[in-house]
Amino acid sequence: MMDRNGIFKKLFNRCNGYVELRALPSGNRAFVSLGADWETIGEQTDKFCGENKDQHLYFGVATRNGKGGKKSDIISIPCVWAEMDFKNIAEERVQSVIDKFPFKPTIITKTGGGVHLFFLLEKPVDLKRGDDVQKVNDWIRLELNELSGCEFDKI
Repeated sequence: MMDRNGIFKKLFNRCNGYVELRALPSGNRAFVSLGADWETIGEQTDKFCGENKDQHLYFGVATRNGKGGKKSDIISIPCVWAEMDFKNIAEERVQSVIDKFPFKPTIITKTGGGVHLFFLLEKPVDLKRGDDVQKVNDWIRLELNELSGCEFDKI
């Protein structure tokens, strides 16, 4: 099992720009530069998480330009992904659905209420190809819906 910094390195080692960190409900946000070494990236991420430890913490899968979290701020997209919430599927069924899925996720993370599946791309894509990533994400969600008999969140 990888820790958060190991996941970041695996996802973002071929990307540039910034990783967006968010805390909810406060809306606190930080952008961690991928131009730094991995130790510094880990320290900055740990600091943000520590300062917001009583909130729900999120990171953007697509790297950003450091100015905002909108689609127009995307620099690169390292993977496609899916979210499987336990409100939609019983926890004990998740692994059997993943096993039936034709592609194996590169990374699986457990959240408080489900799992996130990350399928690393051969190389990151830029915003111009972002619509292609959305189509693949939609296909993954529809396939998981069919395999599980559940309705998963749009990604």
